[in-house]
Amino acid sequence: MSNQIIIEDTLRASFISTINEIHPLPGSPRLFRYLAVINGDHHLSSGSGFSINKEYARSAAIGESIERYCANQFHMKDIYVGKYADICHQALNPTIITRYTEEQYKNNTKYKEVNFHEERTWVEAKDVVDNKKILVPFELIFLASPPNHLPLRDLISTGLACGQNLEKAVLSGFNECIERDAFIQFWLLGCVRGEIDLNTVHNEYIKRLLELAENSNLQLRLYDITTDLEVPTILTVVKVKGNAGFYLGCASSLEYSQAIRKSLEEGLGGFSIYYELIHHYEEPIPKKLDHTSTLDDHPLYYLAGNNDEILSQLLPSSLPKIAVKNHRMQFTDAVERINRLGHKIYYSEITTEDVKQMGLSVVRVIIPTLCFLSINDPLLNCLRLQETASKLGRKINLEPHPFP
Repeated sequence: MSNQIIIEDTLRASFISTINEIHPLPGSPRLFRYLAVINGDHHLSSGSGFSINKEYARSAAIGESIERYCANQFHMKDIYVGKYADICHQALNPTIITRYTEEQYKNNTKYKEVNFHEERTWVEAKDVVDNKKILVPFELIFLASPPNHLPLRDLISTGLACGQNLEKAVLSGFNECIERDAFIQFWLLGCVRGEIDLNTVHNEYIKRLLELAENSNLQLRLYDITTDLEVPTILTVVKVKGNAGFYLGCASSLEYSQAIRKSLEEGLGGFSIYYELIHHYEEPIPKKLDHTSTLDDHPLYYLAGNNDEILSQLLPSSLPKIAVKNHRMQFTDAVERINRLGHKIYYSEITTEDVKQMGLSVVRVIIPTLCFLSINDPLLNCLRLQETASKLGRKINLEPHPFP
């Protein structure tokens, strides 16, 4: 059941928009859930939000739909078509971007490796540190396909963010880039610092989330998967007690407790969607995951109980227990550390005029050398991933990831 509302009070823009309150079905935790949809220029952009705070859930859904709306709008006047060989003095070198290997490109006709002497589409971005302008590949910014060529990697929304101002949007996009990098290192290489001792939780908001899960017959386990970048990143594992199958939530934040809260809400909210698809809407469960799978196939496959053993391999019971930390980083300190480790951070503001009238900002943040979440086959042409695998002496796990 859903309660549909026209978003007139929130979206004072030229597009037609609706927001639906989604009421949880039996078996799902009783979170506030919203689905927002924007119908702009013949393209539907949707966003979802979950929280025990009603207004936060509603705002999150609206924000995500606006992000995706803006990321599908572009004007030819804002893009540049040219060969990297001719613009190398003002463009990002594509060979440093995490992408597919030569062998992977041969086996996938949807993407194409960059050729320095072939024309491709570029978009302007800025360095977070000094605002210096640089041209970056179109597909690193927008969710639409490049107008003149195949993309070099998946069109996925990592780093896309909407905020009340530019600074807040950049921070949100930055956190998501860090989260996905940490998750990929966890999934492909088993990188995890330890399991969070839930007995050390003192934050009342987080306690309410844990109680909500307990009342819904759910088992939660939280893990610290923070990388060398030192931005707190938390993984949440959601399981129905006594049943096979799992769902994963993940979040990064400069504040440790905020990363826990966001990870829990992502885990519980996402679990609700796919649990209901399986148990109430009888969504077909994929028999396997391969290069043709959709992102929705991934959580359906794992939540239905397929390949539970991979989780016990990645998260053994011997992991050390970690107390919840009272820790917060400053954004400038985090950026300085990441730059010092050799990773540049860029952003491109893509706020459309109608969204600007609402007083909001939409950006795409990219950190080209970090690990990147793909739709299916992992992006193995990543120096960071290769170096970490070599340092730990581990083989890369090529099982498809469970993220939606």
